[in-house]
Amino acid sequence: FICICDSHNNLSVFLIITMMIVRISRGGGLLSSHLSFRGDFMLVVTLSVVFIMFQAQTCCYAEKLMVSSLEIPRGSSLSQPSSGDSTNVTCGLSEFPPPVLSKCTEPILQGVPDLRGTWSSDDGMYMQRIEQCADRLTISGPGAGDLFYIHDFMRLDGTTENGCIDFNAGAFPKCVAINPAGTYNATCIFMKVGPVMGASRCLQTDGSLHFYNVAVGKTTVLLKEVPTTTTTAKAEGAGTPTTTSALTTTSTSTPTPTSSGASLKGSSVFALCLACTSTAIMGVLAC
Repeated sequence: FICICDSHNNLSVFLIITMMIVRISRGGGLLSSHLSFRGDFMLVVTLSVVFIMFQAQTCCYAEKLMVSSLEIPRGSSLSQPSSGDSTNVTCGLSEFPPPVLSKCTEPILQGVPDLRGTWSSDDGMYMQRIEQCADRLTISGPGAGDLFYIHDFMRLDGTTENGCIDFNAGAFPKCVAINPAGTYNATCIFMKVGPVMGASRCLQTDGSLHFYNVAVGKTTVLLKEVPTTTTTAKAEGAGTPTTTSALTTTSTSTPTPTSSGASLKGSSVFALCLACTSTAIMGVLAC
């Protein structure tokens, strides 16, 4: 309903422009009386109903397409056992995982630094993909034993409940539980275990990312990987069709509108209004 109410100005412009087009297309001026009062009235009513129904249907589908950050299940580094025996469970994924937040439509919250992208160090020791949606943060990358991790912070609110509930990537394939909380400021995202700093990622003015790893005790500079595209040089004129037929011109005469075709009859206008209104209502009900 908010979408509909906010569209009253658009509705007015839509009606005015449409009426102008209808009158001009029928061979009359903007102030001509080709349309009867009933015809004008029915067109205005129909266009109003169709426009409002279209707005409602658009809002309906937009809400259906919205996917919030909390609707997406938490990612995990836990490996699935080969059998039903829970003792066979190990940690670390055998392949680099697909994006977790690809379907999320929420924008990053104001104040949260945008660290999205795939980052790596010059020496090849570090590579990590960072995804963000609202105040959710998901980091994926390689761990020990040629295995991969997903460290998913449901919210960067400083709580362990919404922090990363996963396993230490450096201990794969063993399952060593970790539960750091995530916080942020204007340029950095921090991982903390209680009051102790676990790791941090800070965006620099030159576009690099400073990654502090508590396990190593030093800061590493990460650079964002830029996707490369391969282009193939095309010979001059390649792909351009050559026109071999001669251009011919024919003279056409524009028919003069007659008075009988200059306006719609009342019954035709009413049938058109009824059909358009019914279609719009059915669209909203289907949504």
